[in-house]
Amino acid sequence: MAGLSPELLTFLESSDSPKQVLITVKAHELPSRFGSEPLYSRYAKAAERNRHGLIRALQEEQASDSRVEFNPLGLFNQVALRAPPEVIVRIAQRPDVDEIVPDEPSDVIDDLDG
Repeated sequence: MAGLSPELLTFLESSDSPKQVLITVKAHELPSRFGSEPLYSRYAKAAERNRHGLIRALQEEQASDSRVEFNPLGLFNQVALRAPPEVIVRIAQRPDVDEIVPDEPSDVIDDLDG
């Protein structure tokens, strides 16, 4: 269970509006090192299986609250989530969640533009 880090709690308590976070799930399955499929496909399938339970839970949350939006992140055991703080707190209690961190916009790209 990920729990709620002090940084995440501060982020969630800043307002009641939906927040964007990055969720990392525990890897209970690793891609096969051998096989005829391309390595990319093996990693993507393993990540999909690792995220399966979380995706189902997020679909249920989304069915009851239209403010819940999520996007599984390809090869990674991660899901980008935008949701009200109370949903994020519930998701943090799941045993398959390893970590939740704020996913705030970065100024790095703006700095590169000039």
